Amino acid sequence: MSSPLESKVLRRRDYRFSSQFRIAEAYLSSDILFELIKQVYALVPEVLSGFNKVKDPYPNVDAMSGSIQHHYRVELVFCTVNFGCKPVVGINGLRCLGADVGAAD
Repeated sequence: MSSPLESKVLRRRDYRFSSQFRIAEAYLSSDILFELIKQVYALVPEVLSGFNKVKDPYPNVDAMSGSIQHHYRVELVFCTVNFGCKPVVGINGLRCLGADVGAAD
């Protein structure tokens, strides 16, 4: 049984990436790094999907959150702390919404 904290292989678009992508479109539209991410996101999944061995052509949330943090000049030390706290915040958010999130069996 896998833990809710473990990364999963994404065989579809990551909703967290999509949410942050929409936020970046609204607030970071002129950011050069975001422009690059838009171009890569538009091209790479389709190219990777053409290879039989690639089962995960879509970017995950880290691809977007790092560029947002870079845009707002969040220091690298804090990024590490933020990365470590994200699963805890996410699980507690799911619990607040009534999801049955518990320890792995």
